[in-house]
Amino acid sequence: MSSLRINILLCVVVMLLVFGAVTEARAQAGADHGLAQRDGLGQKDLDESKLPGALEYAIVIGSVIAAIGVVKFV
Repeated sequence: MSSLRINILLCVVVMLLVFGAVTEARAQAGADHGLAQRDGLGQKDLDESKLPGALEYAIVIGSVIAAIGVVKFV
């Protein structure tokens, strides 16, 4: 076989594999969506004591600013 035919065959096989993976992922996502829409699911009370406080938010914001400064100026 010529190299062109081998390349075309390889491309077709890869496209079929990708299409199969995408179809399977969409089917799984549909099942997950159906499960999430049932009554009672997704109704979770948040425990206020476990939420981050002002100090944690300040640390996160400072870290992001520091990371941007390092990337930009170093």
